[in-house]
Amino acid sequence: MATPLADILSNRKINTQRDTTPFIVRETYLEQSDELPSQVLELISNKAYLPRHKKLQRLYGDRVLLKVVEMCHGKDSTGKPIRLPAAYYAKITSLANWDRTLATVKKLLAAVRRATEVVAKLGADPAWFQWYVGVVYRHSEAQIASWLERATTAKRGSPPKLFAWLVAQERS
Repeated sequence: MATPLADILSNRKINTQRDTTPFIVRETYLEQSDELPSQVLELISNKAYLPRHKKLQRLYGDRVLLKVVEMCHGKDSTGKPIRLPAAYYAKITSLANWDRTLATVKKLLAAVRRATEVVAKLGADPAWFQWYVGVVYRHSEAQIASWLERATTAKRGSPPKLFAWLVAQERS
């Protein structure tokens, strides 16, 4: 004979506490302002596209746009310095390329966050922060955690130097 529904429901806790933290948190620097950051405005050569960039700001926040601006002042995928940051900004924020740019920026922001934790745990010199970001960006989180654990639990030596040695051994 089947169990009545009331018996099944009485055994469960229906009103349990649940984690309602959103998976994606929108982060911005300027919550009250509807204006684009000045670094973004400098790179927009055709002001007719301002509504597009304001929409990107509303959807993804200032932090993502500022990280895209930072990418425009760096190096391209071939390792050469970007000569025309405004043209590069227009290219990577276009409709055709935005999904790929957003994925790259999210991965870069996660790498910066994890690199900050690695530098703090190792007690490393902040001057090497960009190197740590590059290492964290290129390698898996599990590999970084393994190197970090090995470097911090070693009985002798400097943890930052041991971490760098472990990274160098991976390349060879």
